[in-house]
Amino acid sequence: MDWVSSMKAVSMRRLADQGMVGGVLVRLMMVLQDLALADTAMRAFGRPKNAKKQGDVKRAAGRYFLRLQISHSCEALKIIREIRHNTALTGLVMGCNRETRKAYEALEAFLGTPDHELTEKIRNKVGFHYDRTMVRDSLRRIERRRQRQVGKRKGRLKDIRKPIDVVRFTTAREARNSAFVPWEIVENDIVLHDIFDLDESDTRAGDKALDAAADAIVMRLHQIPKTFSFFAINFIMKYAKAV
Repeated sequence: MDWVSSMKAVSMRRLADQGMVGGVLVRLMMVLQDLALADTAMRAFGRPKNAKKQGDVKRAAGRYFLRLQISHSCEALKIIREIRHNTALTGLVMGCNRETRKAYEALEAFLGTPDHELTEKIRNKVGFHYDRTMVRDSLRRIERRRQRQVGKRKGRLKDIRKPIDVVRFTTAREARNSAFVPWEIVENDIVLHDIFDLDESDTRAGDKALDAAADAIVMRLHQIPKTFSFFAINFIMKYAKAV
């Protein structure tokens, strides 16, 4: 699904006169703007001028903006549910072209699925909130994992990661140059084990399998903002009028 760049005029008076439909159009615009800003920021941090110096910040920013996109998508899906339960709005969707209807149907089918529940968990636990219980439990889980790794190292087993203990954090005059590695470790642990519900690993081979499983989930979830953007842009272009 793709679209071409375009510009169109719209009457604010007409949006107000459209009532419920005008409100939906503006809310779709809000979501599109938020998703676009998050994506732009993620791409900008992905190409820092001094990549070596900003490595930690780059990784943290990439995860932050991804969490932000997924969280915005979770909120956006409430609009899809609203459309589904309103015959007038559903009728407008049916008046769109085939590709736009297809995108809407994909979003509608996503509602209530296990992946939809994952977006809600991300939104509620690490997207817009800081869940104290999850952070506390994650710290304990990380420490148990470290102790297991220390025990295996004493037994001289190979293929064991360096146990996580002392890590750095950086505060800077410019906030964008600050980096808090303890949070990065906890955040990653929460997403992998509390939200994605993936098994823990104490080996390099297991880490690679864990990363692959997490990447597969992220790729699926990342498809939702793309599909939503396609639907919203085409819906807006059809029903936002200047006269």
